[in-house]
This record gives sequence, structure tokens and C-alpha cells, in this order.
Amino acid sequence: MAHTSTDASVGGDALLTSIPTVDDVLHHHATALGDDFVAYRNHVYRVVNLCVAFAGQRELEKIAVAAVFHDLGIWTNGTFDYIAPSITLAHDYLIARGCEDWIAEIFGNLNAGEIEQLMALLAKTKASARKALTERQTS
Repeated sequence: MAHTSTDASVGGDALLTSIPTVDDVLHHHATALGDDFVAYRNHVYRVVNLCVAFAGQRELEKIAVAAVFHDLGIWTNGTFDYIAPSITLAHDYLIARGCEDWIAEIFGNLNAGEIEQLMALLAKTKASARKALTERQTS
């Protein structure tokens, strides 16, 4: 994939319905997605088409990568704390395809340490919120 354009199925203003990168990643994770495969595929294509409507197809491959991985950690890791697993999946995918220079752009220039710090802060905040909610419910 190293910096190649996608062979997306689109004509004029038509919606994108087939992008090899998206379809390949989804098929790779089909078992994890299970019965949600079609729903998640549809969700990913809605995200892609919305982004393309605003940004155009110039960055379609990057949009495709970001869209296909953005929620995938829900299924691959079985958790709604999916941001870190989704980022890890996308990061590993990009590294394996020689697209390391896309990582900063897709992840907003966060390095791995900063992502870990944000995830730890989020987890701590969520734990505190859960504790407060539990205490309030038992009071």
C-alpha cells in the first residue's frame, strides 16, 4: 500500500461504496466483527463519504485508514474503551505497509507516550466517575 491511491468505486458525485483498503481491513477482522460486520462496514462508508464530501478525494487513502480503524477496537478488544486499541490497530497497519509518515497526520501528531498518557488519564477519570456514581447510588 505504501502511498498508493485507492481504486475506489465512485463516479462523479456518487457515494463511495468500495475502497480496497476498507474492504481488506474489514475482511481481515470479519470474525471479530461477527454479526456486526455489515453494520460497521456501512458506518465506515458513511464516515468516509462525509469526510470526502468536505475534504475531497485528495486524501482518500488516509481517510479510509482513519475511518476503518476508528471504532474497530470495540470488536477486536471487546470493550467500549476502544480508542487505544483502535489506535494500536491503525498504527500497526500503517507500519506494516511502510506508511509511518502518515501516523502523525492521522493521529494528530501524538506520539505513543502521549497517547498512553491520554488513555491513562481517561481511564482514571472514568474510574473516578464510576466510583462517584456508585457512591451516589448507594447513599
